[in-house]
Amino acid sequence: MTRGGPMHLHGRRLLGVEALQPYVPMDRPEFYTDSRRPCAPVNGKSALWTSSETTDLNVAAELCRRRCPFVRECLVWALEQGERHHVWGGLILSRSADRTKAERLVEARQQVAA
Repeated sequence: MTRGGPMHLHGRRLLGVEALQPYVPMDRPEFYTDSRRPCAPVNGKSALWTSSETTDLNVAAELCRRRCPFVRECLVWALEQGERHHVWGGLILSRSADRTKAERLVEARQQVAA
C-alpha cells in the first residue's frame, strides 16, 4: 500500500485512520457481550469458532450445542447477517448440510411465530 492510498480490511475499502481500526459488526446481537457464551473471546480471540481446522470447528460446534444458552438466537442472527463461515448456533455454516439444517430451523421458527 502506498502512503495515503486505499486499503482493504475485511472486504471493505477504507481510507486513512479508519483502516487501522479492527472490523467490528455494527449490529451485534444482545447476547454478544454475555460471558456465559462459550465462544466469548479469551485474550481477544475465539480461535475454535473461527478456525480453518475441521477438528477445531467440530469441538466448537459441540461446545455451542451443549453449553450455550443462546444457540437459537446466535443461529438466527448469523443467517440474518449472511454469515457463511465459522461456527454459529452450534452449526458449521461452511458445510452445506449444516447450512441447510440452519435455514430449515429458522424457517420453522418463523412459521411458528406467524
